[in-house]
Parts: sequence; structure tokens; C-alpha cells
Amino acid sequence: MHQLLAIGGLGLYNEKTSFPPLADTYLKFFIPTSPEPRRAEILYAEIKAAVSAQLGRTILNRRIFAIDYVREGKSFHVEVGKPEKESGDMVFAILQVNDGFVICTTLQGVFEGIPIFLRYESVHIVVDFEAP
Repeated sequence: MHQLLAIGGLGLYNEKTSFPPLADTYLKFFIPTSPEPRRAEILYAEIKAAVSAQLGRTILNRRIFAIDYVREGKSFHVEVGKPEKESGDMVFAILQVNDGFVICTTLQGVFEGIPIFLRYESVHIVVDFEAP
């Protein structure tokens, strides 16, 4: 059975176990190239709306900083603000949709192209931004 490990506003948890919060490890929400929080919120809303319209999926209300997943037998770690390893594009947002996760990079989901879609089964760790 697949167990998703997540680090979020309520602490580190998986499907069966809950641990104390790890508040010192959380990052405040940001969007690369948007140092002003108000502008970051606007850009994030625009990315969510565009991805929802493009993919026809509902974007869940969760702010994700990083994600670890496996694709074609290889392990990957992706963080907002860092380049995605395969394409080298900057990761602007990681979104959760009803049937998985979506990685939005400069050329895949933000300014053009289709974002990277990951099914829940391929994701092993999710790290949320600090709760607002």
C-alpha cells in the first residue's frame, strides 16, 4: 500500500501517523521573481486559474513548497524557486489537483506549455509552505 509522507502546517504526517509540528522548518509562501507578497498572491492566483482551465481539473487549496516523486524508476526532488532537473526551468508553483499534483515551471504551465502532472502513486513526500 502506498503511503504519502507530508510535511505541512499541522506537522509531519502520513496516512496513519501524526507527529508534532515542525514549525522551524517551514518557509513563508513565495513565488519566484515576485519579492512583494501582494504580487506573489496575484501571480499564484493567475497560475492556479490558468492550470485549472488548461487541464480541466480543480486546484485544491494547498500551498506546496517541495515534492519528491518517482518517474520511470528515477527519484526526483522539486522545490519552488529552483530549477526542475530534467528541463532546467524554474519551478514557480506545485499544485495539488483532485487526482495528483502539478508542477508549474517557466515553460511548463506558467508562461506557456502544459504543466508536469504526477499521479498520487508516484509522489512520496510533500512539503507545504508555512500556513498563512
